[in-house]
Amino acid sequence: MSWKELTLVLILVVVNRNGNGNAASAFSIDRKSWRYNGHSIAYEECVGVGKRDVNMNDNNSFEVREEIPVLVLNGFGVGSFHQHRLMPHLTGGDGGSSCRRVYGVDYLGQGQSWPIDCDDGNSSNERGLVYSIDTWTDQILEFIEAVILP
Repeated sequence: MSWKELTLVLILVVVNRNGNGNAASAFSIDRKSWRYNGHSIAYEECVGVGKRDVNMNDNNSFEVREEIPVLVLNGFGVGSFHQHRLMPHLTGGDGGSSCRRVYGVDYLGQGQSWPIDCDDGNSSNERGLVYSIDTWTDQILEFIEAVILP
């Protein structure tokens, strides 16, 4: 599947909590980084560790079936780390049968993804850099192709 085949879906998430007030707890969140146009971009990957569907493939070996991944996009001026409470609820990590990866990524110049030696556009690392919807759209499309659907 390529990013061009993805459909934008708005999902209303209703979180059911168990008796002790904790939501889905079988998950892990890993902090990672990825390079975009020479800049280090922070992102996080959350994986539910619930029961996974295991199928026998054509080569007589087992494969784990994962659900379609979710990319959580932030509002302006925040970072992927602001999504920690939401991400586990989207993984299916509550012991159910689904296993979904959830990604949260910083936009260049926000969260933990500022250029090195940032100086209001005056440093050598910022030369020619424009913070705009065009830059961030290109960044997100490259992230999907390089990280989510390699």
